[in-house]
Amino acid sequence: MPNPKFEDNRNPNDRTLRDVVDDRLALFFECASCERLSQSYILALVWRFGPDTKIETVRFKVVCSRCNARRATPLLKSFYWRGDAAWFPRPPLATR
Repeated sequence: MPNPKFEDNRNPNDRTLRDVVDDRLALFFECASCERLSQSYILALVWRFGPDTKIETVRFKVVCSRCNARRATPLLKSFYWRGDAAWFPRPPLATR
């Protein structure tokens, strides 16, 4: 399994949905307004937007179910790591 942190040092926004599926990562969106964390069903996103769609495109279409804001930060989680090391580019609720 390639390490998403050191493989190519790409920003999560530059990855495509196909990259997320191929690397076996989970895609989460954290609301920038209320900090709600929600997991996205990656196969549903691939079916809706296509496999070559960048996460940045999906990011601007996601709406928070708590506060109805469209300000989301994409977070990727690897199932091969534990704790804060599993999250890329940062763990949820971490300061920037």
